[in-house]
Amino acid sequence: MKTIYDFVFFLGHNSRKRALWIITVAALLLSIFLCIICFVVWMRRRRKGTEILHDQAAMNRPEEDALAWRLEQKSSEFILFDLSEILHATHNFSKENLLGQGGFGPVYKVNALS
Repeated sequence: MKTIYDFVFFLGHNSRKRALWIITVAALLLSIFLCIICFVVWMRRRRKGTEILHDQAAMNRPEEDALAWRLEQKSSEFILFDLSEILHATHNFSKENLLGQGGFGPVYKVNALS
């Protein structure tokens, strides 16, 4: 059984150099091509994974909201307010009701919540 080495060995000196050069370039190009294919497959899987996570998060959002409302009804430790109630209590987040800046954002004074 003949190998590439046997093929190169039986060629002349100049032909041997040329064959080694061709084999080296071909191996290098094949390696680069395989790396590109692996990178493309990896990026597609990564993108597909994040899309699945975003889809699952969007699907779970109504369930999480319903759970939060049920917890609010059962627990007296915290109260959930609608955005419209907060807008009314802070007068649409007016500058007159701005108390300062906290670690999570601006802090507003609440006038009256029903």
